[in-house]
Amino acid sequence: MGVASVAETIQVNPNPTIDLAWLAAQFPDLTNLAPIGQGGQKIVLSAQHSTDGPVVLKLIHPGQEVERTNRELIAITQVNSPRVPRVLERGQLTTAMGDCVWFREQRVQGESVRVRLRSGPFPANEVILLGLHVLETLADAEAVSIVHRDVKPDNIMRDLSGAYWLLDFGFVTGWRINSEVLPLQWRQVDLRVGEVRLDPGTTKNREGRVFYLTPELHQLLKEQRAAAEQIQRQKNMIVRHVFFHRDVTKAGDFGHWAGKGISADGFYHAWRTARVAAGCPGSIPHDFRRTAIRNMVRAGIPERVAMKLSGHKTRSVFDRYNVVSDGDLRDAASRLGHTGGHTSPSVAGFGNANPQNP
Repeated sequence: MGVASVAETIQVNPNPTIDLAWLAAQFPDLTNLAPIGQGGQKIVLSAQHSTDGPVVLKLIHPGQEVERTNRELIAITQVNSPRVPRVLERGQLTTAMGDCVWFREQRVQGESVRVRLRSGPFPANEVILLGLHVLETLADAEAVSIVHRDVKPDNIMRDLSGAYWLLDFGFVTGWRINSEVLPLQWRQVDLRVGEVRLDPGTTKNREGRVFYLTPELHQLLKEQRAAAEQIQRQKNMIVRHVFFHRDVTKAGDFGHWAGKGISADGFYHAWRTARVAAGCPGSIPHDFRRTAIRNMVRAGIPERVAMKLSGHKTRSVFDRYNVVSDGDLRDAASRLGHTGGHTSPSVAGFGNANPQNP
């Protein structure tokens, strides 16, 4: 399939377009250029490279921070994992919609876990394999101080050999799971303003707290809200919690637990099963709280702001994490995107069975 056999232009946000024939001329080493997906922050195309074989070409929309994008691309190349797509080349390009950062990476051919689940639940041995591959990949990333911020079925790809790849490099806030994350309700989330608030008296230090959303976390919560509204419509119920069960029956309907909040026991049961399958029986969720604080420090966020975001009231406890930093509360969310963690915005697909969103 060549350029002429696909749509001649790609619509990007609602007005600017990129002509595929023109784009193909900018990349003479690519053939069979075809759109896979597009979103608010990038467009994704599949192609065949003259020496690298099947690849994905991604164009970051104008307006995205160039320095941040380049840092993320450099960061992901540091992850030594057989199940993270390799970034092969990157650069900048002036297009009809403005100046874009682009990068070309290895294409994983297969289907996402989200698509696979449409055929029914996984058998037990497949669940173990999925957990093993994903957690091994997360461990490889953690080895170089990179934390994946958006692990979900859309971002896990099963290739043609049956191996699972992790595509989209969520852990940003450093909040406590039992007392601060799992109990979070939608009344505490303001997607219009872009903030999440913890009520006074509900945190460990009894003080209220606010976290201004990074672009990735904002997008994740928008998707979570859409899922909650779907359950509300189908089950005629109110989904109060931000993090809830998505129980689906074999018939494809929402089950009894769908829309109900996730308990601490339920979370830790799933965690223990996953960590044993991954060969990391000693790993605890609190490790990620420590990593989130380190990411804030590397982002240049001042200690007083990092303490406010993570909920540390005393300097002595904060110092146990060995953090040193320095910057402003509202700027913290955007500056956090400058950490070593690989974060790339997810791309809304075209319904293709083989999306790739890293």
